[in-house]
Amino acid sequence: MLSYDLLSVSAPKITFAAAADGDDHLVTLTAATTATWAAARYSMMATVSDGTDRATVRLADIVVLPDLTAAANYDGRSHARKMLEAIEAAIEARATNEQLDLIELTINISGASSHTSKRDRAALLEYRSKYRAEVAREDAAAGNRPGRGRVLLRF
Repeated sequence: MLSYDLLSVSAPKITFAAAADGDDHLVTLTAATTATWAAARYSMMATVSDGTDRATVRLADIVVLPDLTAAANYDGRSHARKMLEAIEAAIEARATNEQLDLIELTINISGASSHTSKRDRAALLEYRSKYRAEVAREDAAAGNRPGRGRVLLRF
């Protein structure tokens, strides 16, 4: 028997089995089953067992994404993109309290000096450069380069 265990720090353990299908195994999971799974990063362990002996045949990390069709709202931006937008808003003096709180939290976590504040223009410009570079790396890794990823349609 082939079975899978998904383990996460932030979500309950998930277990399911595969059915023998000739020389292969087939996993069938219904939408109703997976709808109960928490969106999280999981460590997946595949094991085979003959009733007495058990062996791990695969270890992998997987990500269960949220069901966007069932979501009332969703913010899929990375931390870097949120920070860049918040910093640019602060530089332009149009940041919301939520954005200012995010900037302040990040500055405090990064160990910046105690006199650095969320309204310190020099610090904001320095952080903007850092987060611009990080967002550019994310975009490049995702293939989001100018002129690429376009979808052309003809009707």
